[in-house]
Amino acid sequence: MRGTMVMLLPQRKVLGKLLRQLIVAYQPSLTSNHITGKAIDWAITWTDTPTFKNKKGEDVEITSEPKHGGKGITHNGNKNFHALGKTYGVIKASFTKTDGPHRSADGK
Repeated sequence: MRGTMVMLLPQRKVLGKLLRQLIVAYQPSLTSNHITGKAIDWAITWTDTPTFKNKKGEDVEITSEPKHGGKGITHNGNKNFHALGKTYGVIKASFTKTDGPHRSADGK
């Protein structure tokens, strides 16, 4: 047990130092869709031309660019992919300029 504690001590110091350097861009919310299980931050990318089923069971091929669902503050992602998600009630965030991979039940 003592050997384990000695090995963890340097890692704890590094982690503490890292956490002190992090900056929180937006204060966390206790009423967000994430808390209620109705939102996810999910970065999605692809390299080929994927085919998905929409909610009606129809094949939807995503041939347009870009080949991602949203990558943070500079990229909103593929609009056709967002439309596909909407058929399931999954809405790309309305604040995509600040949270590219965010998807939720109401876009918030």
